[in-house]
Amino acid sequence: MVRYIFLALALTFALGADGQSVCVDSLDTDYVVRLLTGDRWRTTDTVKLQRAELNADVLRLTFNEHAQTLLLTEERLNAATDSLRARLSRPDLKVSFVTGKGSLRKYLPKRYKRPKSDTEPLVRRNTPGSLDNRTFALWNSHGRYYEQSLSRWEWQRARLFTTVEDLLSTSFVLPFLAPMLENAGANVLLPRERDIQHNVVVVDNMSEGFTVKGNISPCAVTTGYKHLPILRGNDNPFVMGDAYAYMMTASDTIIYKGMVAQTGDYGVHVCFDMDEHNAKSVSYTVASGGWETTYTVNQRRGGSMWIYLGTHRFRRGEPWTIKVTADGRVSADAVRLGGGMGVVERRGSTSGMPRYMECARYYLQADGFNADIYSLSNGQNDYNDDVNARGEWVNALVGEKNIAVDAAIALHTDAGIAQADTTIGTLTIVSTANKAPYVDGSSRFISHSLAHAIESSVVNDIRAKWNSRWSERGIWDKRYSEARRANVPSVLIELLSHQNLNDMRYALHPQFRFDVSRAIYKALLRFFEGDDAVVQPLPVVAFGIEQLADDTLRLSWSAAPDPLEPTAMPTAYDIYVDGMLLLSTADTSVVVHQRADGVLRSYHVVAKNSGGVSFPSQMLGARLKSGAPRAVVVDADMRVASPDIVKTESFAGILRSSDNGVAWGRELLYCGEQYDYDPCSPWLDDDAPGWGASYADGERDIIVGNRSLDASAHIDSLYLNDGCSTVSMSKEFFERCQPLQTDRLYISLGNERTTWYGDSRPKHAVYTADFISAIDTMAQTNIPITMAGNYVTSELTNDSVARWAAQRLGVRHMSHKASRTRRASSVDALVPAVDEATTIERYPDTNASAAVRYRNITIYGYDAPPADAKSAVVRW
Repeated sequence: MVRYIFLALALTFALGADGQSVCVDSLDTDYVVRLLTGDRWRTTDTVKLQRAELNADVLRLTFNEHAQTLLLTEERLNAATDSLRARLSRPDLKVSFVTGKGSLRKYLPKRYKRPKSDTEPLVRRNTPGSLDNRTFALWNSHGRYYEQSLSRWEWQRARLFTTVEDLLSTSFVLPFLAPMLENAGANVLLPRERDIQHNVVVVDNMSEGFTVKGNISPCAVTTGYKHLPILRGNDNPFVMGDAYAYMMTASDTIIYKGMVAQTGDYGVHVCFDMDEHNAKSVSYTVASGGWETTYTVNQRRGGSMWIYLGTHRFRRGEPWTIKVTADGRVSADAVRLGGGMGVVERRGSTSGMPRYMECARYYLQADGFNADIYSLSNGQNDYNDDVNARGEWVNALVGEKNIAVDAAIALHTDAGIAQADTTIGTLTIVSTANKAPYVDGSSRFISHSLAHAIESSVVNDIRAKWNSRWSERGIWDKRYSEARRANVPSVLIELLSHQNLNDMRYALHPQFRFDVSRAIYKALLRFFEGDDAVVQPLPVVAFGIEQLADDTLRLSWSAAPDPLEPTAMPTAYDIYVDGMLLLSTADTSVVVHQRADGVLRSYHVVAKNSGGVSFPSQMLGARLKSGAPRAVVVDADMRVASPDIVKTESFAGILRSSDNGVAWGRELLYCGEQYDYDPCSPWLDDDAPGWGASYADGERDIIVGNRSLDASAHIDSLYLNDGCSTVSMSKEFFERCQPLQTDRLYISLGNERTTWYGDSRPKHAVYTADFISAIDTMAQTNIPITMAGNYVTSELTNDSVARWAAQRLGVRHMSHKASRTRRASSVDALVPAVDEATTIERYPDTNASAAVRYRNITIYGYDAPPADAKSAVVRW
């Protein structure tokens, strides 16, 4: 809790301009500080009003040094001045707010627009936007490391509330924040592995998969990469191999090719030897299974390190190629698909974890940086080396790799338990102790303004969307290594407390992580490009596919307005089929042709504007067969959710056995179930962290959730079992497009259910008025209708909806968690509600009714196979 020292400062006899004695009201610290901060201020450093002096028409308020942590704005200072004038009945009073270091106005955020680099950026993708030609160094707190004093590998923080900070921060940065910045055109560099794929494929210039087409031969042989299964001591793989240099023309091609052993998403990385004579525009075209994507790399920057291009899906048995073309000198070294497992050995062992889980110290060694970057302790203390390496890495990027880094951002979570039902809130940290300017000549105080922009954006967006009482904790100016060492503007974000259940309820919600990441992206956008910069769109909604003829489809969707960002409206859309760009359009509906050959095709839409591109839409599918009956699958499962939380005085925490929540894509943060639910249980050590303590048996699991770009498996079922020509659509599109022209309807509810979204209205309710109306319309067509979901009758939460379900669907809810034989976390038991309805399936373990048929409608209390697929656990 915030504790203020209340000082009644009697300001009694001050002479006015007319020589008369003026009586001034008593003031206290709480009143004045609240004027500057609002009532949602939380800090462990007490802000004190030390002195108040009234001389003539000037009131001078002097605070202790902690006042510089306040998140001040011009508006707040002006409002505080007006309030003091009113309280003292002095409308013309001038008010000065100061500390021992001078006026508090020096801590107001400054306008800053660092000029963009006038040379080619490191990587250009097909996503130009407002942050084009900006480069950010970004990292996700800690990671797995070797603790020399205990001779073991461990996390840098404790396992609490089914996660650990090392993974929790990763679940913000990797799936959300880094892609958002790249979707706006920026380059994002990380000192930790960003690819979660535990498999790895490396092809270098000495491999069988390397070939050259054209009349070229190496014009130089330079130091290059050599793939090693284990790195010992200070091994540097980038000085153990060779790289070839070629003088290329437009007719020449360098080709890397290979295959992956397991189908999945793989990050594509390339490396080369940097040289001032290299071409600035080298094209890398990645291709597999009919799709291809081209990236442009500046080989005068970033040599002898892995350069991330993008993440793509590769299928087992399908060959992939990376073709390199350019006009000029090109260095050809190696390419890498996947992140792989940790390879750095410490005292005879590696971590046994995928590289993305490890801390920066080991990635930077494997990434070719010198030991004086990642091991300042000369191998004696990996914990300290990891923390110190991040800033030193940034300086190496700028000084050695010729990369113009605009800012360094570290995302952490903090410790701390709040009494009562409150959150700890958000803090930012900078360091201005070094008086020397940054590498671009700007003052180190620029970091204070950047921190102000980030914290304000995060707090304001959380208050608008999730919690109107979210606390701001201000800006610390302290000598933290991650904020101090980098020679570019740097901010360390302490987003919330991983030790406090109230904060973790938000942190475990995927939509919250998306919204916070978007707030950080917007802060960087406006700080570097100005308040009028265009914000990238949100993903489109109400996406649907209609079959117009045997080989003709209509794809339709709607833009998703952002109530906080008027500029975020799309101006155009890219339509993808099976991962390949099909076409671009300014319309929200297109007609496309697909062969009626029984092959499943997957479609998704990306919205775009001058600010960048959105995340992809829901993925839908079509499998067409000439002359066959037509079927529609409504893929209604778009829910993302945090797991259930229980909170009493003696038992509180994350209860995943009640509801495991639903991930957005892949859940990276899970470590194991919570086992200590006693709020009074004290923290003793990271191995005995008390309340919230959790197991470690889930650390090998990546939970596959929702919105994972996987076309509905029900399409396969309807095509193969019933011979139907099948298309899919979202629930919103189904509700708007009535009546549907189809011979069969399958509604997949999956794990859709009413879900908590903070202060906002709950989302993902199944039985909305529009959904009920659509079911009524389709029921009257007398076509076969199947509806399946793990909460299909649990969602009948009020009497009127329950009566409608009994009359229209012929079902009544009996119980939830009716069986453990389905892989879905929860399933419903439902029973006939009218005489004509009959049970057609029972759960084998409980004999409870699992499915009911009533006239042309069949209702299942579970959803398979999609619900199973969307709840799958990938174990590395």
